[in-house]
This record gives sequence, C-alpha cells and structure tokens, in this order.
Amino acid sequence: MGNLSPHFDSTEAACHCGCGFDTPKCRLIVALEELRGDIHRPLKVNCLCRCAKHNKAIGGHVNSFHLTAAAADVRAPGLSLLALFNRAICVKAFFEGGIGVYPPWKDSKGKWRGNFLHLEIRDNPKHKRFAVYKGDSIPFSEALDILKEIERLKSSTTVLIGG
Repeated sequence: MGNLSPHFDSTEAACHCGCGFDTPKCRLIVALEELRGDIHRPLKVNCLCRCAKHNKAIGGHVNSFHLTAAAADVRAPGLSLLALFNRAICVKAFFEGGIGVYPPWKDSKGKWRGNFLHLEIRDNPKHKRFAVYKGDSIPFSEALDILKEIERLKSSTTVLIGG
C-alpha cells in the first residue's frame, strides 16, 4: 500500500540524490495505476522525480519531464518491454504525452543498461515517441524492431535479457 496511490509510494518517486523531491504529478500516478491494472502486475520505477542538480549530474536532458515530476522510467518484471509498450500506448495520458523506449544493451563493462520505458504526461498532447539505444538517439521504428527481435529470440531459445 503506497502513500501516493494504492501501489505507489513517495519513496519510489524520490529523487535519487536524497534532496527530498518526491511528489509526482497526480495525473502521472493515475496513469501509472491504469497501466499497472492493465498489465496485472507491479511496475518497477527506476526514476520519477529528479531535481536539477541530480539531473545535471547524471547527464539528463535539460528539459527532462522528470524535473517537473511528469515522467517515470519503468519496467515490469516478467513482462517484455515490447508487451509493456503495447499496453502503455493504450493509456490515454501516455499516448497523448510521450513514450520513450530504451531497449536493453550491455555496456563496455558487461553491465546491462536500458530495458525500460520513459513515460510522460503533458498538458498539451504531442504524441511524442523517441528511442535511445546504447546512449544514442535512434529512430523509434528501429527501437521497436530491436524489441521484436528480442521477442523472437526469447521465443526460440532461453535468453536472459537484462535484469
């Protein structure tokens, strides 16, 4: 039981630097609850609120929606990123807002990166879609192709893709 909603708590929303910024926009939490209910499983929040200092320290976008607590980076353990994307796009707030796809990849040290969706709510609908792979912007369609290939590989063999 969370203090923001039935399934989300301010500790999940808090900026990772410890500054105390932990209050996301209500519409974002409502949309996350809708997505969670649709997929019938918990969402793992990687990042929600982010202060300007922490955003700069991690190389976040200067106009990141995390700065106004209007974005969440999430994954759903046990559910593929493609399946999560296919459900997130059905949530009106995310469909009209922004959806970023970060396919999984290994960095030079062998550590898994990515493997999450960036979900935004916006006051003025933009239907923004973007993708980042290995730290670089890529065409959104290319990211979906990567996710489809991961699905194909997972169905043909047993492959562990990023935590």
